[in-house]
Amino acid sequence: MPVNPLLNRRRFLAISGSAALAGALAACGTSAPSGTSSTSTGSAGPAGDGEKFGTADKPVTVSFWTWGTPDPALVPAYKKLHPYVDLQVTAVGSTADLYPKLATVYKAGTGAPDCTALELPMMPTYAAAGYLEDMTPYGASVDAYDASAARASQFGGKLYAVPTDYGPMVMYYRTDVFDKFGLTVPTTWDEYRQTAEALKKAAPDAFISNLDPGDSTEALGLIWQAGGRPFQLDGTNLAVDLADEGTTKYATYWSGMLRDGLVNPVPGFTADWFNQMGSGTYATWFAGAWGSSVLAQSLTQNNGLWRAAAIPNWEAGTAVNAAMGGSGTAVSSTSPNKAAAVAFAQWYGTDWPLANVGKAGGATFPASLTVQKDPAYLNAPSEILGGQLAAQLYVQLSGDVAEGWQFLPYQLYANNLYKDTAGQQVASGFDLAAGLSQWQEQIVSYGRQQGFTVNGS
Repeated sequence: MPVNPLLNRRRFLAISGSAALAGALAACGTSAPSGTSSTSTGSAGPAGDGEKFGTADKPVTVSFWTWGTPDPALVPAYKKLHPYVDLQVTAVGSTADLYPKLATVYKAGTGAPDCTALELPMMPTYAAAGYLEDMTPYGASVDAYDASAARASQFGGKLYAVPTDYGPMVMYYRTDVFDKFGLTVPTTWDEYRQTAEALKKAAPDAFISNLDPGDSTEALGLIWQAGGRPFQLDGTNLAVDLADEGTTKYATYWSGMLRDGLVNPVPGFTADWFNQMGSGTYATWFAGAWGSSVLAQSLTQNNGLWRAAAIPNWEAGTAVNAAMGGSGTAVSSTSPNKAAAVAFAQWYGTDWPLANVGKAGGATFPASLTVQKDPAYLNAPSEILGGQLAAQLYVQLSGDVAEGWQFLPYQLYANNLYKDTAGQQVASGFDLAAGLSQWQEQIVSYGRQQGFTVNGS
């Protein structure tokens, strides 16, 4: 089964960027933030409608880069509302294609789009380098957006993206596998291990899940939910601790699951993985709330067999969640049409998904509270999930996302290091603490090279 390029956005660059990404990020030159944008052109002020939407005498152009296959109705819809805006949408393959291209044009200082789609965990990489514009002075606000997505759209106290969708973590599970072996949906991590043991005893070739040795996103989501806060940035002072209490809890638990053969240490989003997902080799899968769209697009033979649930918690009766992914629209600091680009980003984050909520069928989890509260979204049954009203669950799970998490100001680069450090212990060895220590060494070294004061020196 060929992998849908759209799905690569969910694997992030640690999986698919590799050499091209590493070279582009080195060229990008992420460095400690100075407090002002080094490439910003002009200063913001109150923007009038002419600046935002153009006029007959002075039309405005807004270029927008994104991944996947944009809806062909997007440009005509915006043109109908704002006839003097020439919206130019460029699809740049997957995120593995988009991010190196952005790094190249930003470093060159020419050729950058007015605005671009970014995964929210990757936004700080570009903001720290001075390539993005603070959107607040141009009228942008995230007051009407999901609180966790709104937090993820800010860096250093400034707003650098308008969120479009978000990825509160979800446990997807196969009802037929659970029913066949008399398993109960686990609500705690102790129960999850017990379920894994029962499944392995009844079906030796089955696994409770896989754990991807190349995907730092899943690892960081599980660390976040366990209470880990390994990255904390204050100005140019960066603390990195991949051995804090929550991270150690994650490492100990999953090292044991790997050593006992309860999870399969293989990459996700490969042809083999999709085949195993479809055949019931894996009873559960952890993903963001976008996961149902992956299942619906790629595993139509499983329609009705999957369900969504909260991921297990460390203590019974608690509801602590984390996030995997999420996207937003950011404005380039070199854009000559910042007000128009911000206006488009605001529309794209709320009005566009609201207009398409029926057609989209709630395929991704919208960041806009207006869309989240719309009955057409909330009450849309999911075919792949057996008619479950998953949107209602997703809203709840997003509200459970714990605060205090930060991504690195060079997360893109760090993700690319994961598979050759921490990921090696996922694939074999099964000492995740040792692997995370190796990852930390390289994260700290790179941060110091970029001018950050890391762990006090």
